[in-house]
Amino acid sequence: MLIIYTSGTTGFPKGAMHSQRNFVMAGESNISRLWLQPEDRLMVVLPMFHVNALFYSTAGALAAGCSMVLLPRFSASEFWNAAVEYGATQVNIIEAIGRILARRPRSEFRPEHRISKVYGMRADIGAVPGRVPHPASARRLRHDRDSRRLLRSVRGSEQAGHHGTGRAPS
Repeated sequence: MLIIYTSGTTGFPKGAMHSQRNFVMAGESNISRLWLQPEDRLMVVLPMFHVNALFYSTAGALAAGCSMVLLPRFSASEFWNAAVEYGATQVNIIEAIGRILARRPRSEFRPEHRISKVYGMRADIGAVPGRVPHPASARRLRHDRDSRRLLRSVRGSEQAGHHGTGRAPS
């Protein structure tokens, strides 16, 4: 049994209990959602106390037999450098990270990156206030940063292991 504490977005933080079965199901569902393959390198930028890092990134990498690049912390200015240095092919993020990366200067972007899938960013994130309007930060990240495939989904601490659709945006 594992207890992960929620962030308190919808109320007071609470402990969400997860079984070993939940962990395994989350990993297996992440394989089908992201088409994780043994040759992939999944970059983890979230802390290990976050449900995404544990249940989707770690469990997914273990279930797929792929490599996992565990960064000590998220750094917006070093994100693309790390992606290139470690040969990351996929990354799981949360919405806030997607927003941050979409706002970063183009000069930080490394076009030689190998990331083909970014998971965890909503495609309906609005334009950056005070900046040139754009239909969605997700679309901007995909086109401006040359990510060839962007999958989206939002999960909470209580939903780990539940199947969801990671649809490619239109």
